[in-house]
Amino acid sequence: NPDYTQGSWDNVARRLGNGELAFGFFTNTLITAAKQFGPGVRYGFIPVPAVSAADTPALITGERLTLGVWKNSPQKAAALRFLEHLSSPAVVSRLAAISVNQPGLVGAGYSVRGFPYFDREYLPNGMWDSMCKTGAGLLAKTMTVDQAVARMREDYINLRRQQ
Repeated sequence: NPDYTQGSWDNVARRLGNGELAFGFFTNTLITAAKQFGPGVRYGFIPVPAVSAADTPALITGERLTLGVWKNSPQKAAALRFLEHLSSPAVVSRLAAISVNQPGLVGAGYSVRGFPYFDREYLPNGMWDSMCKTGAGLLAKTMTVDQAVARMREDYINLRRQQ
């Protein structure tokens, strides 16, 4: 694919759903979008391979389906009971399947470890976009390493100021 760095979410989802692509390097929610174009196609996602033979594969995770109760909710007791219901392994497994995610609770039927995206742990909010653009620029050779480093540094400083 000569334009692999320019593939939009919609374009990749369409091509994956139509059987024109074998895989997409996006979050697993791309499957949800691809199902609009190929509802009968079997989809899946794979963990990142282990770095060493002593380790096991893992999934890189983010925040896709998160539920909570506002601390001042006038219906707080009912909402907490509802969350308790949603947190049962059967319901968590079903919600995970529907949203194409791994269950976030132990005992919900999934055994692959998950780790948060690097940017969620260590970088200011908004750096993901900068990482994607500079990474694509490096792959497409529209940016030099020095340009990418300068852009990331500038974005990091600006985003830290906004926090």
